[in-house]
Amino acid sequence: MEEKGKFLSAELLITLTDKLNATQKVSNYVVNAVDKIFQAVLEVIQKRLTEKCAENDGVLDFHEINAVIEGIKECSVFAGLKGPDDILKYIKEEHGVVLPEKVVFLTKKVVKGDNIKEIDVDFAYVVPFKPALEEVLSCPEVMLCVKKPLPVKEGVFSSPLDGYFYRNHPIVKEHPEALGFGLYHDGVEPTDSASSKSGVHGVTLIYWSLLNIYPHLRSSVKAVFLLGAVRSSVLKKYGFAKILESFIETVNKLMNGLYLNINGKLLLFYGLFVFCCGDNPASALIGGFKQSHFADFHCRQCLVYCKDMYLHFEDDLFPKRNKDSHLAQVQEIEAYENPDSSMQNPSVKYGINERSALMSIEGCDVTKCLVQDFMHDTIMGTLKVEICCLLSHVLEKKNMKLDVINKRIANFGNFFGVNKPTEISSAHIEKRNLRQTAAETLSLAYILPYALRIWNVITSQREPACDEANFNCYILKLQLVDLMMSKVLNIQDVDTIRSIIKNHHTAFQALYPGEETPKLHYEVHMGTHILLYGPPSQFWCFRYEAKHAYFKRLFRIKRNLKNLVKTFSYSHQRKQAGLMLLSVKGNHGPFLTSENSYGAPKQTIVLKSQFKDEICSEIPDISLTDSTHQFEVCQVNGIKYSKKSAVVTAFHNYIPVFGEVERIFLFQNVLYFIVRKLDTNAYEKTLHAFRVSYTEPKGFEVIRASSLVHPHKLNFVKTVGGYFIGVPGLNYFRK
Repeated sequence: MEEKGKFLSAELLITLTDKLNATQKVSNYVVNAVDKIFQAVLEVIQKRLTEKCAENDGVLDFHEINAVIEGIKECSVFAGLKGPDDILKYIKEEHGVVLPEKVVFLTKKVVKGDNIKEIDVDFAYVVPFKPALEEVLSCPEVMLCVKKPLPVKEGVFSSPLDGYFYRNHPIVKEHPEALGFGLYHDGVEPTDSASSKSGVHGVTLIYWSLLNIYPHLRSSVKAVFLLGAVRSSVLKKYGFAKILESFIETVNKLMNGLYLNINGKLLLFYGLFVFCCGDNPASALIGGFKQSHFADFHCRQCLVYCKDMYLHFEDDLFPKRNKDSHLAQVQEIEAYENPDSSMQNPSVKYGINERSALMSIEGCDVTKCLVQDFMHDTIMGTLKVEICCLLSHVLEKKNMKLDVINKRIANFGNFFGVNKPTEISSAHIEKRNLRQTAAETLSLAYILPYALRIWNVITSQREPACDEANFNCYILKLQLVDLMMSKVLNIQDVDTIRSIIKNHHTAFQALYPGEETPKLHYEVHMGTHILLYGPPSQFWCFRYEAKHAYFKRLFRIKRNLKNLVKTFSYSHQRKQAGLMLLSVKGNHGPFLTSENSYGAPKQTIVLKSQFKDEICSEIPDISLTDSTHQFEVCQVNGIKYSKKSAVVTAFHNYIPVFGEVERIFLFQNVLYFIVRKLDTNAYEKTLHAFRVSYTEPKGFEVIRASSLVHPHKLNFVKTVGGYFIGVPGLNYFRK
C-alpha cells in the first residue's frame, strides 16, 4: 500500500509538471492541499470509529471496522465539486456571488431547421451595481475603511478623498463617511497583435473603484471591481447609457441615502460619483467628446482654439468649460439638422459628439470629472517624445553613436530591476514612438543621464553629450515626473508643478519646434486635477492596466471566442466571490490586504548575529536566545527589497539620508531592515541623483519596514565616478 500510494503521488506530480505544464508553485500548493485533505479524511475515519466504538461499549471487531472504512471508501472528497457549475453552486450557497446580467441592444430572427428563432446580435454583460457594492462592503476591512477614514490635513493631498471636490461636496459635509466612486474603462485585445484576428475580438472592460478604501489596500488589483464587459465595436455603436444604467441609478439613490444589505443588516449609506479616469480616447468616448484631434476645441477641460494651445502654458489663462455652457453646447448639437451645408456643424466646433451618459448622474460635470491620466499623457506621451527628441539631438551632434547608447543603457539597466528598457532603433527615434512599456519608459528616462555622458578632455570631467539647454530641459521633465509620482503633495507642490510645466514647455517648444502634441497642453491642467482629486498616482491607470492582465491570461487558458464577454464577466465574478469565500471561511487572511511577501526563510539566533547590539537596541523585547527569520528578498506594498537595496532612512533639512540594506529579518511578524549608513554628499544635477559615500567606520541601524519615510523603489547606481541614488517621487524643491 505504501508503494502504491507513493506511485500515485508521483503520477500526480509528473502529470502536473510534465503533461499539464504546471509551475513548481502550483505543484507545491497541490502537495500541501492533498496533505490537508488526507488529514481531514483521517479525522473522519477516527471520528466514525470513535462513534462506533462508543455504541459497542468500547469493543470493535474486524467486520465493524471494515464496514466503517468501506462506507468511507464509497465517498469522494470532491463530491458535489467536480465541475465548474458545482463549484459555482457551492460558492452561491456558502457566500453568494453577483453574476453579470445580459443587456441586449439588437436581436435578429434566423431560421434554424423548421423554426424561426430570435437571437441576440449586439449585447453586453453588466454586473448589477447595488448587489456588487453590498458584497464589497460586506468585507470587514472595507467597512473599516469606510467607518474610519484616514485623517485629512488642510492643504495636503494623499488620496482622492483629500481633494477639494470630495471634501467640499454638500453630501460629504453632512455625511463625512459618504462613499466615493471612480470609473475606468479601456479596450483589451486578447488575441496576438500579429494575428489576422487582431482587432476583431476587442473587448471593452468597465471597472469601478471604491475610493474610501485606504490607498495601500486600493493598490491591489482585487480592489478593482468589474462593472461590465462589451465588445468594443458594439460599445461604439450604442454608447454607455444602458451599460451604466445600474451604476447611475444606484449612485443617484445614494446621494439621497440608500439602505444596503450588509451581512444581513440594513444600513444607511450616502455616496457620490467622483471621477472617471482613462486614456484620452477612452475618456472622450465616455464623456461624449470627439476622440480625434480635428475639432476646433478638442481639450475636454477648456475652450482653447486648437491653434492657440501652445501660445502659453498657464492653466488660469485658458477659458474653462463648465457644466452650464457644456449643456448648452450639447443642446445646440442635438438641435442641429444641417439646414445649410455651408454652416459648420457645432459638434466639430465644440469637439462634442453627443450627450454623455455620465450627465445622468446628479451633480456630475463631465468637463471636470474626466481626469488627465499621468501614465498615458506624461509617461507614455510627452516623456517618450522628449526622450526621442533628446536622442535625436545627441545623434545629430555626433557625440555618441546609437549602438554605444544602447550598450550603455543595457549596462545601466542592470541597476533598475526587471523593467529594463529594450533596444532603441533609429526608426523608433524618427517616428517618435519608442517600443517600451510605461515601466520600461520610466527606467529609460532615469538611465539616460548616466548613458549620455562623455569625457571632456579640456575640463577632465564627464559631461552630458548634448547642449546644456537641451539637458536642462530634460532634467526639468524628470523633476516634473518625480513630483507627479509623489504619494503625498501639498499646495506648494501644486504651485511648483505649475511653474515647472510652464518653464519646461516653453523651453521644449523653443528647442524642438514642431514637436508639440496635445498632451503638452493637457499637462497644463494637471495642477487643477491634483487640487480636485489628489496625487496623480491615485488616479493613474497602472492598476487598471494590471487588471487587464488577468483577462488576457484567462483568454490564453480558455481559448473561447464564442462569447468572450460572457466568459470574461462570469469568470471574474466567480473568482472574486471565491476569494471572498476563502477570506471569510479559510485561513487566507482578509480579501484586501497589504501583507508582505518573502523569499525562502533562514532561521538564525540573535546571539550569533554580528548585528546583535543594533537589534537589541531597536527591539527591547528581544533576547539573545530568540530566533529570527532572515530573507534574501521581500516585497512590501509592491516594492521589492533585497540585499544592497537603497532606502531613505530620514530627512535632514529636506535632504534625504540613505542606507544600504544588509539584512532583512522577521521577528514576531514585524519586518525589519538592517541598513548600513551612507553619507549624502551632494545632489548631482547632471545625473538627477544624489552622490553618496560609505561612512567609515561602518555604521549600522535597524529600521522597521513600516517606518520607511520614502517607500519608493530607489535606483542605486554604481559607476566609475562614484555611487549615486536616484529618488523617484521625491520633491527636490520643498523647503
